[in-house]
Amino acid sequence: MISPDIFQNIMTIYDENNSIICLKVIFYYFTKIGFSSILFFKSVRLFSYLYLSKLSLKMAEIIGNDFPQSLFGTENSDNILGFGGNDTIDGLGGNDLLFGNTGLDQINGNQGDDTISGGKDDDLILGGIGNDFLRGDLDRDTIRGEDGNDFLFGGRGEDELFGDSGSDTLSGDRGIDTITGGSGGDVFVLVQNGEGPDILTDFNGADDFMQLPGGITFDNVLIQANGNQSTISIVSTGELLAILNNVSPSQISSNNFISGTSSPTAPTTIDPGNSPGDALNIGVLNGTVTSNEFVGNTDTKDYYRFGVASPINFSLYLDGLGADANVNLYQDSNNNGVIDSNESSIDYSSQGGTASESITRNLGIGNYFVLVQPASQGSNTNYTLRLVNETSEAVNIGVLGGTRTFNEFVGRNDPVDYYRFSLNSPRTFTLSLDGLSADANVNLYQDSNDNGVIDSNESSIDYSSQGGTNSESITRNLGIGNYFVLIESGSESSNTNYNLTLSA
Repeated sequence: MISPDIFQNIMTIYDENNSIICLKVIFYYFTKIGFSSILFFKSVRLFSYLYLSKLSLKMAEIIGNDFPQSLFGTENSDNILGFGGNDTIDGLGGNDLLFGNTGLDQINGNQGDDTISGGKDDDLILGGIGNDFLRGDLDRDTIRGEDGNDFLFGGRGEDELFGDSGSDTLSGDRGIDTITGGSGGDVFVLVQNGEGPDILTDFNGADDFMQLPGGITFDNVLIQANGNQSTISIVSTGELLAILNNVSPSQISSNNFISGTSSPTAPTTIDPGNSPGDALNIGVLNGTVTSNEFVGNTDTKDYYRFGVASPINFSLYLDGLGADANVNLYQDSNNNGVIDSNESSIDYSSQGGTASESITRNLGIGNYFVLVQPASQGSNTNYTLRLVNETSEAVNIGVLGGTRTFNEFVGRNDPVDYYRFSLNSPRTFTLSLDGLSADANVNLYQDSNDNGVIDSNESSIDYSSQGGTNSESITRNLGIGNYFVLIESGSESSNTNYNLTLSA
């Protein structure tokens, strides 16, 4: 016996006139041999799967769920959003927009000029044929451009980037990344404050270029030999930008460098709706979800919906604004999928002008809505919205014994870092935060009820806020229990690497 209503995802197919011609509902069920699925088609125009190939299709919009899935597009331009689970996503033909979200995903653009974003966890991203934009986002990703002139962007974590054939642009971004351009004349983007040098395995001075960070010129860099490698660093700070394998300094000249910026435009997700009923459903919020969108005269409201499976420390960031926009957070207290007249905003941010908006608070189990809207008529702006489950993002140290050291970054794009540890006996605890190039502060919390989050009644038990680039430190006796360390940038414009040392 099966239960065909345990979980589902929906694929909507549009024709060339933007009319819905097929609604495919995939029901998942459990059998004696594991997890399986069954397909149902609902349409007045579609009577068999084979008939699908005879129609003039415009696109498919596919929204997954939190289970592992195989999601396939059409030969046209599709939007596919994987959400949770270890998904396999294939865009097939067309210029597709593919987003893995959480889980160990394998994403293949296949044919067409595709935009792919891996999201959280270790993903494998393949561009296929065409000029693709490929972004790993969080954790350790493997990204291959394959055929075409592609843009590869590693994001946070130690990634492997392969341009393969074509003239590609490759940016490791944060972390110590290993980058291979492949055939063709490629551009390797060097990143300042990127948490370590990138390793360029096949730089060829005859065909390839290195793009310097904004404000840095050839006169500002130092090129040195290190065995069979060359290193490139900034003279004024000593920061190491890149290590070039099998290249000597004599093979590098000013002709191998170009100027520019290293931050690409991020891909957007499927368009959020203009009402709660049409909200973009994120599913259970795990890690970080990012959306790059627009609000203004022609699109006055963007709604997002997400769920919380256990109490979390939640953060919301709205930035990249070109005009004034505000954000509100609602709880769907009766779980009916809409914002009722008696469900007022539980939190909001309205800073004015182009200042970034943010919300930080605890959320209990339930469903929530986020509303982004322009502050007034005539305020037209792109924006970047990030929803963060800080509890799932916290670095779990476990039982702290001896000394642990971490090298990380906080700033505009990552304003807070959480660390969690426990003590199984009373100890003298010491914390030091140094190596700062901008202001950052530190707070220590005790998880007094051992629920894995910082509750609203759990205030900081100690902190350090010296200002500027001064080091921060905490020393105090701690009892048996669980604790959180919070590192946060001193202001919106404070971007800094840091060295955190914890001892007990």
